[in-house]
Parts: sequence; structure tokens; C-alpha cells
Amino acid sequence: MEDLEQLVDLAGGIDELMTTMPRTPERMAERISEGLLSIDPKTEPSGNETYFFVLEEGDQIIGTSAIYAAVGLERPFYSYKIVKRSQFSP
Repeated sequence: MEDLEQLVDLAGGIDELMTTMPRTPERMAERISEGLLSIDPKTEPSGNETYFFVLEEGDQIIGTSAIYAAVGLERPFYSYKIVKRSQFSP
């Protein structure tokens, strides 16, 4: 949780079309909590864990990654692609 502010700052600098990175402190805190709960040895595995990773350079967070053990079990999962395309014919 001590990385919350850096993570929200990092999320604020990415393209708004990236929908998997929480931008609010509340949602980012949920993502961190889910990750911590998933690796807690006292937690009984549910099969729906979320593993949240950060990439650090020195004391600065420069990237993130997440692995979802399952998708679509407890909440809907949508996968889509936003494309900007321009075509013309001479």
C-alpha cells in the first residue's frame, strides 16, 4: 500500500484507452489488496486470484503487470480492441 500514490501517478500518465489500469486511488487500493490477499499463505486459494506486480527502478515504480488466475467467474469479462483506422482510395 505504500506504493499507492506512485501507482496512481503512473496510471494517470498512460493512454486512456487502456482499461485494465485503475486510475482512482480507491480502485488501485483494491487492486493492491487483491494481489496481497492472493499471495497470503493464510488465504485458501479460490482459483480466482489476482497477482499484481510492479517493476521498480531504484525507488521508482516504472511499470506494472497482472495475472488473473481466472476471468469471468465472479464478474463479467470483456475483451475488446479499440482501433483508429483511416483508409482512402486515389
